[in-house]
Amino acid sequence: MRILLPKREQRKFIEKVLSQVSVKQAAKICNLSERTIRDWRREKFLMQKSAMILLSEKTKINQKYTDELIKENTKLSHAQKLAHIGSWGWNKSTNGLTLSDELFEIYGLTHEETDATYELLLEKVHQEDREFTKKMILGTYIFIIELYVRTMK
Repeated sequence: MRILLPKREQRKFIEKVLSQVSVKQAAKICNLSERTIRDWRREKFLMQKSAMILLSEKTKINQKYTDELIKENTKLSHAQKLAHIGSWGWNKSTNGLTLSDELFEIYGLTHEETDATYELLLEKVHQEDREFTKKMILGTYIFIIELYVRTMK
């Protein structure tokens, strides 16, 4: 399970970890690559729940803080799964896209095989909604929208 945290919370968490251990040590604790740790800091990808727990235990980061983040994320994940809806965020400067687990499921993608980008999102949006979606993404206002997506199923 991946953790979908409020904006900048994942970065704050990783920075707390990295104030106590190096990127190399954090990668070793999680049995992942250093690049993955750096991508988490840039919020390019969602963190794995198991990695967040390991890092908080090994670095003695406030366990209550970590538990609250995980609890809230679990509620959100369950709600999205029940409603069969997903959420995403786009980092314009890195072109990194953050997708919820349910959105990966809806799109028929896997975390390991997918480099989530703005172009991928547009590819998955129904052709008739793409131009509208582009304008909304590049705009400066908050929006909630229901889109039809293309799936391989």
